[in-house]
Amino acid sequence: PFLSAGRGGKMAVQISKKRKFDTDGIFKAELNKFLTRELAEDGYSGVEVRVTPTWTEIIILATRTQNGRRIQELTAVLQKSFGFPEGSVELYAEKLAISGLCAIAQAESLHYKPLGGLAMRRTCYGVLWFIMESGAEGCEVMVPGKLRGQRAKSMKFVDGLMIHSGDLVNYYVDTTMRHMLLRQGVLGIKVKIMLPWDPPGKTGPKKPLPDHVSIVEPKDEILPTTPISEQKGGKPEPPAVPQPFVDGLMIHSGDPVNYYVDTAVRHVLLRQGVLGIKVKIMLPWDPTGKIGPKKPLPDHVSIVEPKDEILPTTPISEQKGGKPEPPAMPQPVPTA
Repeated sequence: PFLSAGRGGKMAVQISKKRKFDTDGIFKAELNKFLTRELAEDGYSGVEVRVTPTWTEIIILATRTQNGRRIQELTAVLQKSFGFPEGSVELYAEKLAISGLCAIAQAESLHYKPLGGLAMRRTCYGVLWFIMESGAEGCEVMVPGKLRGQRAKSMKFVDGLMIHSGDLVNYYVDTTMRHMLLRQGVLGIKVKIMLPWDPPGKTGPKKPLPDHVSIVEPKDEILPTTPISEQKGGKPEPPAVPQPFVDGLMIHSGDPVNYYVDTAVRHVLLRQGVLGIKVKIMLPWDPTGKIGPKKPLPDHVSIVEPKDEILPTTPISEQKGGKPEPPAMPQPVPTA
């Protein structure tokens, strides 16, 4: 059970889901009967109800809307008949896009034309032609009753394709019945229209028929610019393995890999599958540690530049053996 506000808007009552569905169904049936009686001459063909917590929207579908001339009158009658609070009902009139695909509109047209003096057979053929010109797959019009004499008979007019069994009848076949009271008795009018398949769902059902076959246009053929050799025997060649793009020096093992090799992997999701991207960069040795590791590679050899040689300004004697001579001592100067 859940809380639901009554149509009177006075208080919230607790009802079950089953009772709510029954109440909504009875309300829509009574509303449809009322609008059929009031708007029959305006080509009434259906109603749509949208309920919100604050107001109720009622959309009337008809062939002749007449710019919503009777909207206020119908709104007041509906509020009084169904117990809606003041200002909680909004009525809209929407014109049918294609009236030839609505069985109710065509039955009403077939109902009023004979009353104006038009022959029944001519009226039925005119309705049949109009339905097929509107894009219907098929239609069937049946008029039983006393047409000319005292003996009742039935006239049936069929054109196009019509399905009579299966679950798709509930989606593809639009059926309605009307009664016309004449002086010699009651005349029945039954109209069945088979709607076309429409993927957007505007003029017909989205669900295709089981025997529907869709022919897909072939793609444009790309002619090869170079000759291609054909292999007529043996095993087919394996697919080409993508080769990595390599340049420069790269180490693949050892402890320096942790310092010198920067690796990253990314995945790209394409229509034909997942594409993997792997990038490896070997960094240079940098003693300062700004753009690379400070630790050199094991096979690194450093060549030290020699220091600048300082040439002597005075000649130096070369001694090729023995102890070096002691430096000359200064002799004292004799005094007189």
